[in-house]
Amino acid sequence: MKLMHVFVFLNTFITCSSFGSILFIA
Repeated sequence: MKLMHVFVFLNTFITCSSFGSILFIA
């Protein structure tokens, strides 16, 4: 259960980082 929470958190963080990088570059 805890691992699932960590995985979801990391996945969301990476997605936000990628989206932010795209906006920053554009």
